[in-house]
Amino acid sequence: MESNTRNLEFTQKFNQLFKSVEFFKTLGIEVIEFGEGKSVLKLPFHNKLTQPFGFLHGGALFTLADGACAFALLSVLREKKPFVTAEMKINYLEPVNTGDTYAYAKVLRQ
Repeated sequence: MESNTRNLEFTQKFNQLFKSVEFFKTLGIEVIEFGEGKSVLKLPFHNKLTQPFGFLHGGALFTLADGACAFALLSVLREKKPFVTAEMKINYLEPVNTGDTYAYAKVLRQ
């Protein structure tokens, strides 16, 4: 029972935290899955997020990936303290010009 209460409290705090990220709202990012060191975020394609050639802007894609990593990490942190991304690298393999884009993140080491 205590574990369920803690999980519910954590889920409520997470939902509050996610809803407070105005930048995610601006981009339209949604949480699809969250918990146990994993997360899946979705970025719907929208013309307002494209670069001059009609492809999804790299900054929007990077934000999606960064957010997925952050929420996967958040799900396993023992102590809930503020944190920021210190370093991150991304390789863009193909341009995106339609549909939804998903970012899948998994914590490999704690």
